[in-house]
Amino acid sequence: GDVGAPMTVVQTGDLVDRGDGSVAAVDMFERLKIDARDAGDELVCLIGNHELMVLQHDLRFVSREELAALGRESLAKTTDESSGTGLGLRAYYYAGVLSWKKMFARGEERGGVLRNKPVAVIRGRGRCATAFAHAGLLPTHFADHDAPGVDDLNARMRELIDVDVVGHSTDALIGNDGPVWTRELSQGAEAVACAYAENVTQRLGVRRIVVGHTVTKSGQIETRCNGLIHMIDVGMSAMYGGTPSAWMCDEDEGPVAISSTGARTPLES
Repeated sequence: GDVGAPMTVVQTGDLVDRGDGSVAAVDMFERLKIDARDAGDELVCLIGNHELMVLQHDLRFVSREELAALGRESLAKTTDESSGTGLGLRAYYYAGVLSWKKMFARGEERGGVLRNKPVAVIRGRGRCATAFAHAGLLPTHFADHDAPGVDDLNARMRELIDVDVVGHSTDALIGNDGPVWTRELSQGAEAVACAYAENVTQRLGVRRIVVGHTVTKSGQIETRCNGLIHMIDVGMSAMYGGTPSAWMCDEDEGPVAISSTGARTPLES
């Protein structure tokens, strides 16, 4: 909270598949990471379910326009299109799919970026001590009760995704109830969600869990379970037509929601 003190920004995942600028978004955040580091600050980008889908070669939500543009670019390099005949959109699309898979392959720079994203981080001290994950953290995600932190979680996830194509595994970290897919904390029954959140926050020694993934009904940052769960996905992507909002915490003020107009709303009384 001190002016001039280092600042940490956490991006909670899903930089891809939310429009036709996926590759540009991934690249921009990598540049911002370096800028932050140079300024003595920190930018952390978590893995979301859409990054995981990229690594699973699941292209259902990838923009067809972006794929066609990638394909057109790759074909222009390999064929002489100056004759102006042009290839059909379908040819561009299929070439784009190949480009996309190659770009995010294991061993490629952007493939490495996605595979190195943590699944969860803990940042802040005192009243700001907070765990961040794309969709949620549940007791079942912590296999080894002697390793309560998120480091073990991140190491296990890295092992699962450091392969050429990630399988649709039954592993607790990758499945539908994993930390990038679960909707238990944001939409589950109150008693269950709160019991989970209490278990995990105590285990991790934090005050709350901040999650994205599920767009809030109000289009504003919401909390559950007396502030144990903070839901910050307000649907601000153009795809959802929402307005930007940010979650912020400093020791003096505690957690606040900051609207696009700069208005600050305390989230915990």
